[in-house]
Amino acid sequence: MRIAVCAAGFSQGTYSAALKSKPSFRKSSSMTIMAFDAILDAGLVEPNLRPLLDESAFIVGSSYGEIENTREFLKTWSNSGLARPLLFQSSLHNGTLGFLALELGMMGPSFTVSHFHLTGEKSLSFALDLLSQDAVSGTIKSCLVVCADWMAPDFLPAFQMLHPQDRLWRNSAAAVLLTQEERAIEFGIKPLAYLDSLNLSHSNSGVLSGDYSDSDALYRWVQQVRDPSDFFGKTALTLDKPDQTQTQIVWSRT
Repeated sequence: MRIAVCAAGFSQGTYSAALKSKPSFRKSSSMTIMAFDAILDAGLVEPNLRPLLDESAFIVGSSYGEIENTREFLKTWSNSGLARPLLFQSSLHNGTLGFLALELGMMGPSFTVSHFHLTGEKSLSFALDLLSQDAVSGTIKSCLVVCADWMAPDFLPAFQMLHPQDRLWRNSAAAVLLTQEERAIEFGIKPLAYLDSLNLSHSNSGVLSGDYSDSDALYRWVQQVRDPSDFFGKTALTLDKPDQTQTQIVWSRT
């Protein structure tokens, strides 16, 4: 069973201003805005992809979650002694997932993933597991994966103390829609690529992958799938992580 990449996008800020002016996004966090910006960049609201979304599972991955809303929740609680339920709800990973699912009108199974420096890879791995199980159960035909992280600027010094490795923080968000090849053919969708394998192994290099940031493996991969000419036509992405895990995503072009 081949896994087709039917849509892929990453946050470039293209739609952020327009989203912030929409009533439904008026109180949304920076991370949520970035996540939906990536969704729009992937073209996931286009009518031709609607049949796939209608039968799709949904995974949202975030290493640190809604830091902005968590800060506001704790600040309000500290200052007033009152824990505001809406702020608490918005501080959860499931809060982001639920909001995005409602905006997209998705009704399928939904999940959150948080695995720090392996969040992107674990989110993709979970999606592959779901699609593989579907070959037997016939319940999940497609899976939308969105990974996003946004760090409050005043939290960066603490983050750097906790993670002394020589790396930079990058706010990032990416979205990818995966489906079985047969479903893409059935709906007349030409895949961008095929996801061939995702491997995790031990690395002795001890060297992190450039300006490495915790959950942006999906972001990096989507960039290469979307703009192959910018990456010399590469079809493999290898990343070395702080715990000496090495991950590799391999894909083929259509």
